[in-house]
Amino acid sequence: MKGPILVVEDGRNEMELILRTLEQNGYFTVPYSDGHEAEESIRQGLRYKLALIDLSTNVDGNELARISKEFSPKATVVIMSGFPVGHMSHIYSSKNWDFHIGKPFGGKDLLEKIDSFFQGNQSLQP
Repeated sequence: MKGPILVVEDGRNEMELILRTLEQNGYFTVPYSDGHEAEESIRQGLRYKLALIDLSTNVDGNELARISKEFSPKATVVIMSGFPVGHMSHIYSSKNWDFHIGKPFGGKDLLEKIDSFFQGNQSLQP
């Protein structure tokens, strides 16, 4: 198993796509549809190599990314959003997250980026 990967996504269809894609390809995921529960687990010491955080969960995804960096500074944090990355950098501090994955995305696109990351290519940007 590769991972663990923290997944914070409140969209049911998006979460199903992410989990199905990653788990069928040998990744261990730690999924949360509730950002408050994810935050509590992070604060209690949850460890992961990669965090995929939806910008628009029931908590501010940017703030959750900041907390993730605070408690797991070695983990890579990826924000998932429908906003273009250029727009994101004007709105949010990119210090809280390492990369951005634009929505919508397909399972193949997501898997290529995650595989690339775990193979040592630390860039998840297109």
